[in-house]
Amino acid sequence: AFGERIVIVGEQGLLMRSNDRGTSFEAIASPYKGSYFGLLAARSGTLLAFGLRGNAFRSTDAGASWNAVTTGVPVSISAGLERDDGALVLLAQNGDLLSSRDDGQRFERRPAAPPFPAAAFAATTDHALVFAGLRGLQRLDNA
Repeated sequence: AFGERIVIVGEQGLLMRSNDRGTSFEAIASPYKGSYFGLLAARSGTLLAFGLRGNAFRSTDAGASWNAVTTGVPVSISAGLERDDGALVLLAQNGDLLSSRDDGQRFERRPAAPPFPAAAFAATTDHALVFAGLRGLQRLDNA
């Protein structure tokens, strides 16, 4: 959600937008027919929709148009967040991190060592990341 707008994603390329805080939704044309697992709304207004097999798409016009983003990973992307410094970070299901410092135009991959099946993550106040997955929780300092 950002301002009056809410954008949601889902299975089979579902993209929907509300311009009235969720009272009504309209379908948005999707550039992708696979499943989206999440959407990151950056403070800049950029949207990143991500999901199956490392696919990610970027919009800078509230979802009216989308461009494919190269993530460099063949596995699904399960979560995303914006760091305090403005970096956008995506989490692949194998625990790899994908970081962007240019508002989601390009991503740099940081492989998980060792691989950690991850479903979600959160930033801590001391700049670490905590991952949640099938093996419990794992903390990554200096992330």
